[in-house]
Amino acid sequence: VGPGGARTPSLGNHVGRELGLPMFIVWMIYGGGEDSQPLADLPRKADFGPDTLTARLAARFDRPVLLDARSVPETPVRIAHMYNTVIETALPGAVDALWFVPRASPLQS
Repeated sequence: VGPGGARTPSLGNHVGRELGLPMFIVWMIYGGGEDSQPLADLPRKADFGPDTLTARLAARFDRPVLLDARSVPETPVRIAHMYNTVIETALPGAVDALWFVPRASPLQS
């Protein structure tokens, strides 16, 4: 999503379409920890509710894992992500796989 909420295709999407290449869509989600934010008033610490797929994966996996999302039920799930925002979406048709990382940490130099 670009500035102002307009949808902007990723560079990979643009190159894949231009070259006619097959695309495989992977979302990376993290189960907890902290991330880097450009503004001081944005939340940095992950605080994901127990009703989210994100929290359920964090309770199950303590190492990074790649999960096939193409064969799961089409029932919408709640996924928590940056800024503790939650989206509700059906995974099949939107994403091929989830790359789950149990803990995130801020960028370091």
